[in-house]
Amino acid sequence: MDPANFDVVFPARVRGQKLKESIDEAARGLAWWKEHILHSFFERLLTHQGLKEATTLYPPRSEDELRHLHGMIVSSKLPDHEQQAIILYLLLNTRDADLVEDFIHRCHLPDKYVAYMRGLWHHDRLETEAALEYLTQPSLTLLFAGEIFATVQKAPPDEDPTFAQAYYHTVSPGFEFPLALEMLVISTAEASITEAFFLSRRQVESRRKEFLEVVIRSAIQPRFGLKRVDRVMELVNLPFTAREEKWFVDFLRTANNHWPLGSHLTLPVREMAAARYVEAGKDWKSLKGKKMKGIDWEALRLGLSLEPEKASESKS
Repeated sequence: MDPANFDVVFPARVRGQKLKESIDEAARGLAWWKEHILHSFFERLLTHQGLKEATTLYPPRSEDELRHLHGMIVSSKLPDHEQQAIILYLLLNTRDADLVEDFIHRCHLPDKYVAYMRGLWHHDRLETEAALEYLTQPSLTLLFAGEIFATVQKAPPDEDPTFAQAYYHTVSPGFEFPLALEMLVISTAEASITEAFFLSRRQVESRRKEFLEVVIRSAIQPRFGLKRVDRVMELVNLPFTAREEKWFVDFLRTANNHWPLGSHLTLPVREMAAARYVEAGKDWKSLKGKKMKGIDWEALRLGLSLEPEKASESKS
């Protein structure tokens, strides 16, 4: 097979109505990407390979545009297998399995190229589970790994949220996309504050404080449907080091005015959990005379002898 021969690569049976259907399907997938992420991964790949101009032709709106797009690919300076991999993506749009397999076989396209292009193709169509079956294969390079993770996180709500974590744990040795890492901590915290805390410890030293703040924020301002009280109790019982404790205290005191009602209890409760009653008393002074959830916090503070002289005065 000569991959540069358009009529051989795209025989008559996949043109006409078949071509229109594949164009319409690709356009529907692109509409989601344009709304949420800006560019599909096929467009990113074209740009990465020096074919940014070709992105204006995808999806091709006619046979002439498809022919032109194919011509730009095969006339590029890319190695043969990289050209063929890009063409494979276009062939996948036809959903003609025999044509696709014949192209792969006759071009002797390496498995890693096939797996990667199939993975990107499924991912661009929001078929996350199918995409990750290919994109998590050990033989693949980590091109776009962070971006792929970030978009899996933003996938439609009916997608399984564990897909993103599974992908991260597969490719994590080369995972350096900052936004994606933050999103991983957030998604992990939705399931377990404790697990997210230990995940934050495994990040690069320069970002650990930032990730701990993400965990704190996730506990105190959980998304709808998660119980804040349970999450905060999990948070205040974490085994902080002295440095983490300082980050925790500083962050809460700095951001306290922006938390939901009742969140200012987090710090004194943490102090109590660590048996630092005097410190807890200082943080609790602002609650004097107030009752929340039926609890008189001032009475509780005095009853625990946070300030012994006042506790004895209240008994006399």
